[in-house]
Amino acid sequence: MPRGAPAILAAVAAGVLTAAGAGCTHTTAVLPYPREQVWQAALAETVIWRPRIDEDDFTIASRRIGLGEEEVEYELKLRAEPSLPSRPKTRVYVRIRQTKPKTERFVQEEKYFLMKLQATLEQMGKTGM
Repeated sequence: MPRGAPAILAAVAAGVLTAAGAGCTHTTAVLPYPREQVWQAALAETVIWRPRIDEDDFTIASRRIGLGEEEVEYELKLRAEPSLPSRPKTRVYVRIRQTKPKTERFVQEEKYFLMKLQATLEQMGKTGM
């Protein structure tokens, strides 16, 4: 079993990660952290995308073209979930897809990204960041 597989399985079992189904455009997760804290972790995790950042709308997007002319789009959105003020929650939407030469979503990469984001947030909590 791949190294990250148990964490993905645990997240799905806990209902935190919502796998993409037919007609879905993003993979989502609800994280038990305030949106501002998730935003800081998301910025750290997406720096390799060289993204365009919209801090007002909590959106990160990027388009990269590879050596073989394949084009890949990355998109991340954060939305505050209705919850008690003492227990904030943030919904994270992520989409990673190839648009050229053919359209193909990378759902496993989306799930892996959400797993890494969760791990970063847990580490930030342990170190008091």
